[in-house]
Amino acid sequence: MKIDEIREMPENPNRMSDEAYERLKNAIEKNNKEGRELWDVALEGKILITNHQGLKTVVAGNHRFRALRELGFETIPEHYYEYQPKMSEKKWRKILDISNVRGTLDPIKQARNLKARYHLENKDRGITKENFAKEIGMTKGTLSKIFRRLKVKGFTSELKVSILDELTILDGDKLEDAIQYAIRNKWSKMEARAFAQNLRRLQREKSEQLLGVKEKSFAAEPTDHGSPWLGTLDSLKQMLERFLEKNPKLKLRKDVEDLIRKIEKEKTETD
Repeated sequence: MKIDEIREMPENPNRMSDEAYERLKNAIEKNNKEGRELWDVALEGKILITNHQGLKTVVAGNHRFRALRELGFETIPEHYYEYQPKMSEKKWRKILDISNVRGTLDPIKQARNLKARYHLENKDRGITKENFAKEIGMTKGTLSKIFRRLKVKGFTSELKVSILDELTILDGDKLEDAIQYAIRNKWSKMEARAFAQNLRRLQREKSEQLLGVKEKSFAAEPTDHGSPWLGTLDSLKQMLERFLEKNPKLKLRKDVEDLIRKIEKEKTETD
């Protein structure tokens, strides 16, 4: 879509500081020069455009649109925009209210805003979650991960978003405890995934069949440092024991101890 055929939304209530806007503009310019994505569509979404007062007008992504124009782009590549020409004024005003501002974006706000927009689209035209995800440039699985962040009481920048998304398959106190442990011990994404998946399995099954699998089910995967995170039942047991040692007052202690006992039982049966 040609940039000179589009205008920014005159009534856009969102504001960005000069410093934040320059960071945005510089990031887009650098990514373009290096042949990378201009921005992470899965995280920040596409530029949303509609017809307003007879003109193609940006509803969401005004700052990104302005940056493209000032950087000399003649068109918006297809992957980076979504055009809804017949959007009602009520709908685009609602989207303006819930749209993100890059300079202040945090993962919980992003989840809240995307959830609100999805409910709006679902009510307006009965769109499914899968089709909504496709329209904004992500998979249904990625969208579900983002929505799960709403279970978190509050976000801290000490935790990487990718690690948070692995832990949110847990719930309640177990989720909050796991987040604090991940921060203190500087977990990698794979370590967070391993712990959350095994603890969730324990929560779900609560039976002797919990670890009724062979060691091959825990196939080794490399961490950021190149070493296996979970190659055998022994390594899983050691990881959980370290977890308890460093967190003596953990609310989920009994569940973790149950998991360790089941690992010991499984090893006895397979040895």
